[in-house]
Amino acid sequence: MSMEKILDKARLNDWIAAVAKGGWEVHAPALEDGVWLFKPVAESTDLDYPNTKQPPKEFSFPQREIFFAFEQVKGEAPRLTEVKPAAPQCAVFGVRPCDGRGAVRMDRVFSDNVNDPYYETRRKNTAYVGLACNAPP
Repeated sequence: MSMEKILDKARLNDWIAAVAKGGWEVHAPALEDGVWLFKPVAESTDLDYPNTKQPPKEFSFPQREIFFAFEQVKGEAPRLTEVKPAAPQCAVFGVRPCDGRGAVRMDRVFSDNVNDPYYETRRKNTAYVGLACNAPP
């Protein structure tokens, strides 16, 4: 479900504080070692930044994750245990329109067609907050 609201820049710190108070992690683009990445934030950041190096899809569909763990006891068959993915509530601020459209397409693949419970759990706990591009690509 998408919801459209406009957030005034002057109220950005208030919004971040309110979201964090509600138990959500807030991530926004931040410069690290010369690369723009989504990082946890506690207050507003510079809103004039280029596109991030990695898209925000990592919050709903990480590149790597562990699904199973096993234990080997001598003389017994290995014991396999399912590992549930961590799915903290996360608000991703500063998502560009193209990445926002990508999230909708991922929903179609992993929720509508495949019914992936790992994806659905993370996606339900992730809110993408868009930021328009300063200049067209």
